[in-house]
Amino acid sequence: MKKTLYFLIVAFSFFLFAKSANAGPYLSVYAGFTVPHDANVTNNVTHETGQMSFHNGLNFGAKAGYWFTDQGAPYLGLQLDANTQNLKIRELIASTGVVAPVTSRAGFSSLTANLIYRAVEGDIRPYIGAGAGVFYMNIGSGQKPIQAIGVGINGWTGGTDTAIGYQVLAGLDFLISKRLSFFGEYKFSTAKFSLDRKTWIPFDITYKVSQVYGGLTYNF
Repeated sequence: MKKTLYFLIVAFSFFLFAKSANAGPYLSVYAGFTVPHDANVTNNVTHETGQMSFHNGLNFGAKAGYWFTDQGAPYLGLQLDANTQNLKIRELIASTGVVAPVTSRAGFSSLTANLIYRAVEGDIRPYIGAGAGVFYMNIGSGQKPIQAIGVGINGWTGGTDTAIGYQVLAGLDFLISKRLSFFGEYKFSTAKFSLDRKTWIPFDITYKVSQVYGGLTYNF
């Protein structure tokens, strides 16, 4: 709830700035599928390495942005993107070949600023973008029957971390009316997290994820 309120405050401030800059503000909401890549993992105590794999999941998000239309650059825009994903961890794969099934959940959230470049002609407008921001990870308590990557059979109590991450994206925007449009988008994001040793999951995790989703945009 606090995260949602924080995003709404930031988005509203962003919207006010856009209006004062005589730009073209918009708001978007979206939902879709998350396809996590296997994450490289290093135990920051024993220095053992391996990978953490995840099941596919769902994602949800909202954007607030504006196009520099009145400044003579309608093809250029800035946006804030708030995104959340909830996944199940599948297994740990040690570099030694040991595979340990895992029963645990992982949540990932981000608030990023993106620079967007788009086509401005026609009813179907492709666009590309890139940006960076704050990424948050929350891994719940976990159980696994096999020792792997320096973590014993008792599993872990869970942990959280915040890091700076990066992303690139591409999509198509389909005009429905003068103010309303539908969009489909692909986004690749990455961030490196480091969990506290006291949680019994002392991992440095390089998280990489592909997301595919669709949503609606309202242009003010």
